[in-house]
Amino acid sequence: MAELLDTLGTVEDRRPSEILRGLFMPSSDTQYLRLQPLGPPGTAPLLDVVPALIGLQELMLSAATSALSLQPQSVQPPVRPSQARNFVGGVRLGQTQVGSYIIAVQTALPQPEPQQLSIFDTPSTNPAEPFERKVSRTLYAGILCARDAAEHALKTNDLSYFERFAPTGLSANLCEALVKIGGKEGQSFDLQFNWSPDYPIGLETHPLTFRRRSLEALADGAKDLRARLGERDVRVRGTVVRLHREASEGPGEVTISGYTLGDEYQRNRRYRMLLAAEPYSEANRAHEQGHEVQVLGDVEMSGNRAHIRSVHQFQVVDVD
Repeated sequence: MAELLDTLGTVEDRRPSEILRGLFMPSSDTQYLRLQPLGPPGTAPLLDVVPALIGLQELMLSAATSALSLQPQSVQPPVRPSQARNFVGGVRLGQTQVGSYIIAVQTALPQPEPQQLSIFDTPSTNPAEPFERKVSRTLYAGILCARDAAEHALKTNDLSYFERFAPTGLSANLCEALVKIGGKEGQSFDLQFNWSPDYPIGLETHPLTFRRRSLEALADGAKDLRARLGERDVRVRGTVVRLHREASEGPGEVTISGYTLGDEYQRNRRYRMLLAAEPYSEANRAHEQGHEVQVLGDVEMSGNRAHIRSVHQFQVVDVD
């Protein structure tokens, strides 16, 4: 058995202990995050590990949201689908490993359903892909494209590749999560994917490395995506603080002071929007009577200013 493990380790370029651990674990996809902090080997400063774990959580949430979308968005809404949140709730951390400081993230996969075949059927070598595997694939594709877009931006000073890769799962949220893993100092890290053999992936996936300059490019790419594409189908709640229109009737400009629903920090900012005559009158009523309003639309950022384009819904929320 020891010789067999040594041979497999040589062929797969993995430690025999890692292979042995996989034999006793349930079927799962595993991502290995290798941090490269300063200090004694096998240790990491607490202030480096905490943001890395938060970044990993946001990375998983971004991938799950993209996997659920028929058309992945460059800027994901603050309120994520319940299935995406439930998926992240099921992701687990494995034991740390030797080699600088390695964090193992495990996504459990359901056992493949046994095939019911007649004597005339040909068995399938690829079982139906579960949602958990789709998230892992979307995560790898998004991170791979983020790395390539960052390298292209560093060479050409052009951020257009970030938007071009959006259909593959690349988003401003994913880029920001990768930046967060690097911490305030932007320390280098590697991500390696290990796929469950129960669902063959069919291609070789190499480790993905991010350095300080790449993380800076990712931060710039995320800002560019948010500035040009904004967030779609966002719900904003707040109070009307300014109304303006040229005539006594017709459309007008409204500014509300409020926050995005689903934002756990409830960060307050001012949102400007152009409203048709009827919703403008409703905004005027809310302003006079001290009620709040709720708006559904697409948010675009211009510097520190937020604009709500394509207002889909405007309603007054009576405050007692």
